[in-house]
Amino acid sequence: MGRIPRPAEPLRRWGVRQPMALDATAPRRAGKRRSPRREISAGAFAALMYLPTLVCLALVLAYPVLYAGYLSLHRVGLGQLRRGEFPFVGLENYARLFDDRLFWIALKNTFVFTGVTVVAEVVLGVAIALLINQTGIWTSRVTRLLILLPYAVPPIANGLIWSFIYSFQFGFLNRMLFSLGLIDTPINWSGNPDGALYAVTVPYIWRTLPFAILLVHAALQGIPRELHEAAAVDGATAWRRFWHITLPL
Repeated sequence: MGRIPRPAEPLRRWGVRQPMALDATAPRRAGKRRSPRREISAGAFAALMYLPTLVCLALVLAYPVLYAGYLSLHRVGLGQLRRGEFPFVGLENYARLFDDRLFWIALKNTFVFTGVTVVAEVVLGVAIALLINQTGIWTSRVTRLLILLPYAVPPIANGLIWSFIYSFQFGFLNRMLFSLGLIDTPINWSGNPDGALYAVTVPYIWRTLPFAILLVHAALQGIPRELHEAAAVDGATAWRRFWHITLPL
């Protein structure tokens, strides 16, 4: 009776090498620990990578601010610019600034503009985002195009569009108010001191509102539906669900 060949013998006959079995008991080579010098050099290398950006920011942002503060303590006029001499006056420029009535009017208009735009963007952004989230119309391409179109329009084109809307003779706004019988004479919206501030505020809100809608809608998508379903089962109204679940999250 012949000898039964082992499984490895047919492989040897055809010239195929059998892979060596791994020894499970063989100790693993311990990884090399980085020396503190290498870690420090890596941090220094990262700092060098940030250095050009920091220098550019310092030149673009910090230097103009510091130089403007330096000039505010000196008398700067056309004569001083020609001679290159700026006499030091201390806080005299600030005293004249605070005594100027136009400064306080400009400061008030700035606060009004900021307050109106921020409140309008937050309130309208939350309301429109809730409407989109409840109705599910965000999946429509036409809806997304209409919502994002004001944000995609360049600022120059945005200004031209609203200048045509506010036009004294051929503006769309005056023509619409005429057709509704609300006005008898055209209104100079951009030239009226009482309404010019709001004429500037409305285009700004129109352009930045889509960004607020996107932010709020993205946050609403992250709220689990189980929370609203559990609150509805417990008898919570829509307002209480919005106030205690949607708004905090």
